[in-house]
Amino acid sequence: GEYRQLLVQAIHQCTVKFPDVAGEVVHQLIDYLGDTNTNSALDVVHFVREVIETYPNLRQGILDRLVNTLPFIQSPKVRFFFFAFVRSEKKLIKMKTGIASCAVDIE
Repeated sequence: GEYRQLLVQAIHQCTVKFPDVAGEVVHQLIDYLGDTNTNSALDVVHFVREVIETYPNLRQGILDRLVNTLPFIQSPKVRFFFFAFVRSEKKLIKMKTGIASCAVDIE
């Protein structure tokens, strides 16, 4: 458990230094959401959120992968953060779509 948490943190630090690997690394770390160690799984949630905020072009692929990972998430606390995160992302996408359609209507 503690080893995985240290691994997730180290990978996160490497991704900050080498951002071109973020798209590849994030999908590998999503597998750790099912970890029984809640702390390492929460580190993954925060990492995934940061990647999505930093690289919006990766958002849809990551969200799809997160939804497929849901059955494997064991920790109730991680599930809560997962649902809150996905819900906020869906609201953000709807808001952006609504703003874009309003802009089209104005033209």
